[in-house]
Amino acid sequence: MNTRINRAYEFADLSGYSFLDRLKIRAGDLVFYLLINLIGLTARFEVIGWENHEKAEENGGLPIYVFWHDRIFLTTYWWRKRRIVVMTSRSFDGEYIARFIQRFGYGAVRGSSTRGGVGAVVTSASCGWLGSTIASALDPSFPSRPSVSVTRPAPPGASVL
Repeated sequence: MNTRINRAYEFADLSGYSFLDRLKIRAGDLVFYLLINLIGLTARFEVIGWENHEKAEENGGLPIYVFWHDRIFLTTYWWRKRRIVVMTSRSFDGEYIARFIQRFGYGAVRGSSTRGGVGAVVTSASCGWLGSTIASALDPSFPSRPSVSVTRPAPPGASVL
């Protein structure tokens, strides 16, 4: 497998963080991993429109999954162990998010609309070209997100992919 894809599945180096921040990142990572597993084990899923997913994957096609942050817990559990590459921010919060999603079998590409977004989109697209499915969680603080809507506009990074 390509080095770029492999790197997405490895924990990032935390040496740039203080000891306390490294401890918080590792604790947050483990707490969320355990919590999502517990919630996921007790959840019941009903899939409507699975034929659309199958059609997207026909003949080796790779869908791009986009979802809102308020759907992360069950989305993470449902799509686990499928080697999907997810974009997550380069923030402190993004570090423990990257770690717990990697524990579920996801790859993590770091960047957001304000920091490193272009690099994250390029790396995500490269991973897609090399055979990985791509997903992007959309931040509820993104200005164009309506409070209640059936269709929600996506930020530029998800749209570019």
